[in-house]
Amino acid sequence: MLLALLADRPMHGYELMAELGRLFGPRYRASPGSVYPAIDALGAERLIAGEEHGGRTTYRITSAGEGALNDRADVLATLELRKGVRVRQDDSLEPVLARFRARLAPLSGRVDPEAVTAVLDRAAAKIERLDGRDGRKAKCPTRSNGLLSERTPRTCGVGTSVARAAPGAGSVST
Repeated sequence: MLLALLADRPMHGYELMAELGRLFGPRYRASPGSVYPAIDALGAERLIAGEEHGGRTTYRITSAGEGALNDRADVLATLELRKGVRVRQDDSLEPVLARFRARLAPLSGRVDPEAVTAVLDRAAAKIERLDGRDGRKAKCPTRSNGLLSERTPRTCGVGTSVARAAPGAGSVST
């Protein structure tokens, strides 16, 4: 968890505790007695490095830490799914796909693969049109509490728009 937080930006220990509290509170409150030993362990494994600044140590993820985080992407995705939080603010689809795999993996062997393929083809076609190339606007994704939600159609961001998917249009073969 700490590696994922530090992948977004360097932080000192109390910032890490505050982020954990934001993500998992109010039921969980990070304490120095749990966070600092974890920081020490990550440092001993050379997954994070610390630099002293004005009496505080700011921690950053190392390249070895990035590798370890990538190796544990499925574990992080499962935790995010179970807790209903989004830890990394990565704009790539990899974390989303990892959460998707974690959510659907328990259904393997219990659902019809052809029906799943049809559903995924329709979803993929809609996702492909989110880039706005067909000129129509779609619901604009927003972040709320670290999770994505939808707003009413409008332009998303500065000078970019997303497209509303037409029902039944297009498919993606697998």
